[in-house]
Amino acid sequence: MGSIGRNLPRIKEVNQFLIRENIYRNGPVSRNEVAGNLGLTLPTITTNISSMLNDGLLREIPVTTEKKTLGRHTMLVDFVPESRKYLGVEIRDGICRVVLVDLRGNILGSFIDVRPVAGYNAVLDRSAMLCSRVLSECGMTADGVSAVGLCVPKFHFEDKKFGEDFAVKLCYRGPVYVESNAVARAYGLSLFNHGTIKGVTSLAYFFVNSIISCSILTDAGERFGKITGEGEIGHNIFNPDGPPCEHGYKGCLEYYSGELSILNKVEKALVDKKASVLEGLLRANGKLTMDLVLEAQRSGDKAVTEIIDEAVRYLGIAIHNISNIIKPDCFVIESKLFSTEENREKLKNRTGGKPEPVFLDFDDLGGARGAAACAVKADLESV
Repeated sequence: MGSIGRNLPRIKEVNQFLIRENIYRNGPVSRNEVAGNLGLTLPTITTNISSMLNDGLLREIPVTTEKKTLGRHTMLVDFVPESRKYLGVEIRDGICRVVLVDLRGNILGSFIDVRPVAGYNAVLDRSAMLCSRVLSECGMTADGVSAVGLCVPKFHFEDKKFGEDFAVKLCYRGPVYVESNAVARAYGLSLFNHGTIKGVTSLAYFFVNSIISCSILTDAGERFGKITGEGEIGHNIFNPDGPPCEHGYKGCLEYYSGELSILNKVEKALVDKKASVLEGLLRANGKLTMDLVLEAQRSGDKAVTEIIDEAVRYLGIAIHNISNIIKPDCFVIESKLFSTEENREKLKNRTGGKPEPVFLDFDDLGGARGAAACAVKADLESV
């Protein structure tokens, strides 16, 4: 949150955010515990909590395990999840995904439009339309939203005012925060699924889809954490003389390990009549998907297995390199590629298993929910 020096109003703002952050992370929690956690005086804690109770942001919860006494029972405090609502939008592969969540990230409404859209104005129109649809289905209007988070691939719309233009399209007057897909997913984990990484201070969050990103999250123990860099590792070059990915980068990680690249290679193997098992599965299912590719691997398709082994090998190299430079407490990996225990073990063997990776089930709404988490974080900083 920056240097504050002797700026007393700024110190007060920082203390207020630290109190909110501590309650969000540890609630239900007592006032004394918050004071002890932060090294602040009890009157400072009490004043801030009273203000949030009056605003309906917090609620008191009695401790039911205390022995009966004549004095006042200890009251814990925690956030009221339904007190605020947030929209999260992810644009990935031209497909728009929207969620409406409460303060704790519980999904109240969502929609995925599987029709790809291209072009800046078309993306704006589709995003705003889907947000309006989700709000309407939940009986809300844009005025009831506390903040909006948008996440797009880093290299898209860099020269545009995406947040401002989106607000105009939605007729929304509140704050809009724009982050990269990589950053959003890491914050989504930190705020909404912190139990998965309890006790971890720093982590590298790998998201492997058609894009490959890796956000480095630090200071994530008792805090929401801070992102180091943009996390766009997919276009890191592994072989400058290698074939190009879909975006023209020669020999980059996405060419070797991205889902779109895997599907392209598998399709070529089908044309060359080298993937007989997958060919049979495709005749029965009609559409080439990563799920079908993984089924072919499990069924012993040699050509498919070789393609996947190459993808895992290069991801292992990327993880090993990051570990040598950053040494995070753990690697969190989200990808359909690692939905099978076989591929998880292959990756562990490539990286030595140190630190032990945490594998997450692929969540198609994870980016949109992560965008909402960015909005929650920014909102709590500015309350």
